[in-house]
Amino acid sequence: MNIFKLFCKAFIASFSIVLFSSTALSCISTQAQAHEEEENQSDFIQLVQDDESTTGEATLPLQVLGNIISSADYDSLDIERLAIPLCSAALSPHDAQDHEVHTYNGFTLCYRESYEQSEWVAYVLTKEEVLGVEEERSNDFRADTLISTGSATPADYKKSGYDRGHLAPSADMRWSSGSMKDCFLMSNMSPQSPALNRRIWKNLEEKVRSWAVTYGFVVVVTGPLLEKPSSYYNTIGANNVSVPEWFYKALLTFEKQSDGSILVRATAFIMPNEVPPDAKMMSYQTTIDEVEERTALDLFSALPDYVENYVEAQSNF
Repeated sequence: MNIFKLFCKAFIASFSIVLFSSTALSCISTQAQAHEEEENQSDFIQLVQDDESTTGEATLPLQVLGNIISSADYDSLDIERLAIPLCSAALSPHDAQDHEVHTYNGFTLCYRESYEQSEWVAYVLTKEEVLGVEEERSNDFRADTLISTGSATPADYKKSGYDRGHLAPSADMRWSSGSMKDCFLMSNMSPQSPALNRRIWKNLEEKVRSWAVTYGFVVVVTGPLLEKPSSYYNTIGANNVSVPEWFYKALLTFEKQSDGSILVRATAFIMPNEVPPDAKMMSYQTTIDEVEERTALDLFSALPDYVENYVEAQSNF
């Protein structure tokens, strides 16, 4: 029995030593990790201080602030090119059946023959264009002769119950006679319910013009969500113009900061065609990521990746 007790005491003592050693090692590991984090933080602070010593003011590294772009990166951007989405026509022109990209006065679009409307219209709206010369609304709705397969016509909308909804609004194109004329091409129209076109969508268009004045310009990509084959949609007119269920508008702009860096702002809206009468515009605000997911478009792809990935997941207008 005494031998057994001695054995138990020896076992307990050995176990305590192992337990103590494990705890000590854990403490040492934790202290080492904390020391490493301190060194990393020190390196980070030194990076900021080094930048301050050369520029006169401290700025955080760009990869830390994903919605900040350097002035050098900003200056290298072609804003007009930035507006153009990557779609099938851009990614694989030889396989891009049913996609026609055309550029007009003030905007570019991609026409989808199977839906008889454009899947996107893109343009840059500037403060000067909003506040400049005001061309009178022409109301010259007409077929687009540039579309090789023939576009929808005004007759397709007649007595349909749907408005000829501008994708690039005429109020955004009033800065020249050419842009005003071109925005009434039927390739720039999509069937919109009066409740959407004349109220909440109109409110959004007015807000975009306000933002263009505030920020100097806004990059706009807009269109119907053509998420299903054309045969799944209701149609109007002899040309079987698809009636979309949803419309989107994606927006991007830049705001110069006091330190010379550029803040990137981005947001998007997705609105139902049959919008409820009490609907509020801001309740349909979303992210560019959602628009990309539902359209299969790559928007604002010319942005540096560290900026694009960050801002398209946010909504900071």
